[in-house]
Parts: sequence; C-alpha cells; structure tokens
Amino acid sequence: MKLDRIVAIVLGVLLVAGFLWSQRVRPPHSQIARAAGAPLPVRRARVETAEIPIITEAVGTVRSRRQSDVASRVMAQVKETRAAAGDAVAEGAVLMVLDDRDLAARKAQAEAALAAQRQQRDEAARELERTRKLAAQDAATAQELDILTFRFAAAEAAALAAEKALEDATVQAEHAIVRAPFAGVVIEKRVDPGDLAAPGAPLITLYDPRELRLEAAVEERIAGAVKTGDALKVRIDALGAELDGRVSEVVPAVDPATRTGLVKIDLPETPGLRPGMFGRARIARGTRAAVAVPRDALVRRGQLELVFWLPEGGDRARMAIVRGGGLLPDGERVEILSGLEAGRQIIVPGPGAGALREGAQVAPQEK
Repeated sequence: MKLDRIVAIVLGVLLVAGFLWSQRVRPPHSQIARAAGAPLPVRRARVETAEIPIITEAVGTVRSRRQSDVASRVMAQVKETRAAAGDAVAEGAVLMVLDDRDLAARKAQAEAALAAQRQQRDEAARELERTRKLAAQDAATAQELDILTFRFAAAEAAALAAEKALEDATVQAEHAIVRAPFAGVVIEKRVDPGDLAAPGAPLITLYDPRELRLEAAVEERIAGAVKTGDALKVRIDALGAELDGRVSEVVPAVDPATRTGLVKIDLPETPGLRPGMFGRARIARGTRAAVAVPRDALVRRGQLELVFWLPEGGDRARMAIVRGGGLLPDGERVEILSGLEAGRQIIVPGPGAGALREGAQVAPQEK
C-alpha cells in the first residue's frame, strides 16, 4: 500500500510539472528575432549646439498689495464679531460691534449741552434786541448795550462749540461699528467678545485677493538688470503652477545683511493663491551655448545616464556615459553637460530600447 501511494504521488507531481511547462510564457517573436541577431530598428540624430537662456531663481513670499490691520478708534469693549478668518467681506461690511453705551451717553450729554447753550444764546439775543430798541429811545446806556452784545457773542460761541462737541460725539458713537475699508478676505481675527478694544490696536487683518504679488529677494549682482514692467515666470510650489508675472516695483536699495534687493512681481488672479505662499521667480540673464540631444536619446539605467552613438558608416552601437542636464525650453531636447560633443551621430532608441547594448547591431530608419 505504501509503495502504491508513493507511486501515485510521484505521478501527480510529474503531471503538474508537465502542465506548468506547457503553459510557460514564451518570449515575443521580436525578442526571438533579436536574440537571433536581427538589427534593432532605431532613429538617427545629431548632437546639436543650442543657445539656452541663463536662468537665475529668486525666491520670495506671496503678499497682497492691499493688506490692512483694521483697528478701533475708540476705547470700548468688543460686543460682537461678525467675521472670522477666511471670510470674504464686501467694502463697508460690519466686521465688529463695540459696546457703545458710554459713547451713547456722551452723545446724549452733548445733545443736552447743545440744547442748553442754544437756549442761552436765544435768551441773550432777545435781551440784546430789547436793549437796542431802548437805546434808540435813549432809555438804555451804551455801556449796557456793549455788555449785552458781548454776552450774546459769548453765548453764540458756546453754542457753536456745543455743536462741534455733538458732531464729535456722534462720530465717536459711529466708531462703535467697525467696518471693512475695502472688499477682501479676513486673514486673522485678533479679539473676541469681551476683549477691550484700544485705539490703534489691530482687531482684524484683511487682504485683497485680487492684488497679490511675489516679493522676491534678488541677488545684488543681477538686481540692477530687473526693470519695472519686465515679464517673469513665477513658480508657486504649493499649487504646482507656473504663473505669468510682471515686475511692478524694484526697491532701489540692497539689504546689507543678505546682499539682495527686493523686487515686487504682480501675479494674476489664481484659484488657491494666498498670502504667505512660497514662490520662485525665474530671471533670464542672457544666453549660453549648450550641447543638446533629443530627450528620447538619453537612456537611464539605474544610476547611469547613457547615450548610444554610431560611428560614421557603422551599424554597431557605441555607448557613452554622460551627465544630463535639464530640458530645454522647447521641451523636446535635453542638455548634455558632459560625455558628448556636438556633431556626433547618435541613436534615438525605438521600441525595445532595453535590448540596446554596446556593440548591438542597429538598423537606422531615418534621420
């Protein structure tokens, strides 16, 4: 019985192995042909010399051209807040309401004082008019007339002062309503109901999202080359976007600590763009000659960067280890920093580039 069981197990293993062998993955016909020595189809190109811009990056921070710390003009307790960080508000919108009881009391006192002064002025006017009539009839002396004239002038001046005091009290009472000086977005609310608002102390910070700009620190050696009105590309890393900016202001001074000058670059309205974001301004400083190849000609294998080339009249690939740079502005070519010289005939691999090796036979299709 044991022998029969062993034989059955062995036969089963052999059957499974045979099935798996029959289902093995066969290489594509193209790979079989290449293994047999068929030339690899490739495209030929030439190493070129190209003029590329010399770019310097200036880093900076996005800020708003219009940003305001809205402060109270009176000493009063905060009664109500109607805006929070992130809220969009219209010009003149109510941001906060202050406790106006003291202000209302002062206004009421000013109104009462004005009424009293006007009454005194009116009484002085009537008395002066009566005395003038008596003086015309020689029933009052000139001295009496002078005294009443002076008294009326003083009462009238006091009434005017009371009117001015009422105007001031009215304005002060209106300051209990804190309004937005322009349409914008709230960055920060610094007080809560119950806090004491003091004159000049910021209550809320507001910015205009339609007037954002990058304030960039530019090296002193190139700051003089940047002019108002220059168009610059600005990269905002947080948005993954490149924006079209325009220089609006170049500060005519250099920071002695950093040896940089401040350049302000207006940015277009962009969804998600906010003050405080990091940005990079790309400043062109002329051009330089560079060795360039089609981007598909640069082959990366592990940590190596390779370009395969062909001797004139030859059909066997030669391998050059190179050091690649960045893409050229056209997006189709890449700079070669070392390892190749201009004019050499190179290979642009097609499908099956993984089979391209030193000495591999190739069949150039076209230049």
